[in-house]
Amino acid sequence: MFFAKQATSAFFITAAATTLAPASAQNQNDILWTGSGGGWRAMVAQSAYAQVFSKLGILGGHDDTKPQIKVMADTSGSSWFSSQFAFSQNYFNAVVNGNATSLGQFTKAWMDAYATTQSNIPNNCDILQELCDMGASTGPALSEV
Repeated sequence: MFFAKQATSAFFITAAATTLAPASAQNQNDILWTGSGGGWRAMVAQSAYAQVFSKLGILGGHDDTKPQIKVMADTSGSSWFSSQFAFSQNYFNAVVNGNATSLGQFTKAWMDAYATTQSNIPNNCDILQELCDMGASTGPALSEV
């Protein structure tokens, strides 16, 4: 079941990307960047990729001699990245103009700020307590990231 869900998601992302790419591509050098789910891991990975792409000069610049990323198609955790990247000037600047250390610090501050918005959610899982207990034992809390 898990594999079928992942395969279905990948199919729809590929179908959407294939549909969008020809309409958005201006020349043969245009690149379509896709990202998958994975929560915080996907978000952090995408931000690192964006920083590398920026340093390589392929992040949607104006040099037609190089391939350029013109279209992004994301799902789940990767869309957490792309929405911040597209709509937050501070996040965009931290990714494009920073280095690995400053990006890590900015991302941790962003995660900490997000965690404070979740602080009023009760830890009571009611009938799903066993599932909550299992999740609590699998890794660090968000505030520990």
